[in-house]
Amino acid sequence: MASAQGAGPVSVPRAQETATPRKVDPSDSSAADRLAALRRGDISRALDLSRAYLATLPARQWTLRLEAARLTVTLKNAAWAYPGLPDLFIAPLQLRDGRSLNQLFLGAYASKAEAERALRAVPAYFLKDHLRPFPIQVADLPARACPMTRPAPKPRPASTPAPKGIPVRDTPSCRRCH
Repeated sequence: MASAQGAGPVSVPRAQETATPRKVDPSDSSAADRLAALRRGDISRALDLSRAYLATLPARQWTLRLEAARLTVTLKNAAWAYPGLPDLFIAPLQLRDGRSLNQLFLGAYASKAEAERALRAVPAYFLKDHLRPFPIQVADLPARACPMTRPAPKPRPASTPAPKGIPVRDTPSCRRCH
């Protein structure tokens, strides 16, 4: 039994005083915090931390878009697929039909060349099936529409060979998103 001597008012830690969430300070958005939230599947916390982090990034920097997912478990698995302490963050994407996705990004790079070098080191998990990571400038991060939507390619003369690399869809939108 505790002694009554020196007993004063019991102090309640500040975290228990209020149930309202606090605003996330950009300095609170460390890679470890964002990764922990993603690995727990706490997408709302990961979004808050990611928004704060994105607000600190210069628009001219580059990042890698690893994938876009609707399901929490998909983002959670992706966060666990990356070894160590990757600099992952997410950003919402609103599709034209009203559905939304969360895009998963990796890092902040000073140039496109640096981002492309980092792309060569992504785990095999992000190179399977439909996933095609790509570098994108922070200023160009999409918030609306489908990132796979591209205008139909211009017809090329029959004598021109097809371009090499990642194929561009011939339709103005992809079937996966629409």
